[in-house]
Amino acid sequence: MNSILPEYEVKELPSRFFGYPPETRIYAMPYTYGSALNIELVGKNNINSMREILSGVKVEGMPKNLLTPQDILFLGLYRNLMSSMHDKINIESYCPKCLNHNKTVASLKDIKFKTIEDFDASVYPLEVDFDKYTMWFGFVSFKDFEFCLNRYKGHKLYQLALQVVKYQNKETGETIEKPAYNANSRDAKDTAKIEIYLKTLRDILYNLVDEDRDTLDEVCDILEDYGLKPIEIQCEDELCRSKYTVNFDDDSVRVLPFRQTEKSPRNRIKLRKDDINKSDRLETDELERSGAPARPDTKTGKQVSKPKKSVHLDEQIEYFNR
Repeated sequence: MNSILPEYEVKELPSRFFGYPPETRIYAMPYTYGSALNIELVGKNNINSMREILSGVKVEGMPKNLLTPQDILFLGLYRNLMSSMHDKINIESYCPKCLNHNKTVASLKDIKFKTIEDFDASVYPLEVDFDKYTMWFGFVSFKDFEFCLNRYKGHKLYQLALQVVKYQNKETGETIEKPAYNANSRDAKDTAKIEIYLKTLRDILYNLVDEDRDTLDEVCDILEDYGLKPIEIQCEDELCRSKYTVNFDDDSVRVLPFRQTEKSPRNRIKLRKDDINKSDRLETDELERSGAPARPDTKTGKQVSKPKKSVHLDEQIEYFNR
């Protein structure tokens, strides 16, 4: 049975909506347990996790596969926040100095976007002047990312070629625009035009030298250096206390919803025949009535009664597993 989930409009993105139509509106839904489990199984920062993130995203004004990978990864984090109905998240990471496992609470205001220096939306896509060509570069889209990964194993030059929305040969004056294509098509005829376009550009980019090469490096820096800023963490180990930064899309970093309430989820689980737990602490004599075996004395081997005290459920389980 499909449940109807609330939709939250996303007003800010790492890309600042550059390259998206002006009427674009984006809505994100909270993670269900199943979708969160799928994210955990496939890992982060890969094509499968981005597909799972997009399954809970609605885009008006353009196809959602034209979102950039950086924007999609932010939407995954945003969905995580919405899932807990709070504006805070738990960040679990390991100190690179002492390897201590740290848990840090962050809020939405702690998540900052990298600044795209001297980038005016009115001149997007970037017009770049090379010796023999003028090219217009845009951000990589999820569609381009998926196509490059499936067809060219993510080759850097093909990815750059996919970011060229058009180019002009200065000698002939001819301008060639990027053909439309279906990223998921398996029919060679459907992708023939885009493959010819990419091969031509790949050869041009491959042979750039001197100042053209330096210019291309600068283009890559501008178009790739955006997304989420790393967040600073202080190690909780008293003997370490060193500071380090983590990236949200790092596979070694876990981002989980933060629960403000101190009430244990175990309180909502019926563990006794006649009641729903009012507390996550169980009385030992009630456990005895359930028929749980007595623990043998480690010295004499005789059965002994369990101690008359309140025992936390986790402790009780450990007690019987000895």
